[in-house]
Amino acid sequence: MVKGNRPYKKPTAVPLHPQTDKKKCNSCGTCAVQCPTGAIDAADPKKTDTKKCIACCRCINVCPQQARSFGGLLYKVAGWKFCKDNSRRLEPEWFV
Repeated sequence: MVKGNRPYKKPTAVPLHPQTDKKKCNSCGTCAVQCPTGAIDAADPKKTDTKKCIACCRCINVCPQQARSFGGLLYKVAGWKFCKDNSRRLEPEWFV
């Protein structure tokens, strides 16, 4: 029996979303075409619909101008929390 209770965690809204550097963005629309949820409007690719965005980072990966990235205070806090929560080594567990 695998430890834990189902559902393991209730799904919630994603608090972090990629930001666009408006100085670098040339509105080519590559990010809008590649976005799997349609969160980026092709007519104005500098804006992201945060209700549709799942923070998959596809737009960051495909942007030829490197105009999209994560940033801000919330991103830094999330990074600190991630490092704190995952800095301790855990031994593997076997479930038979």
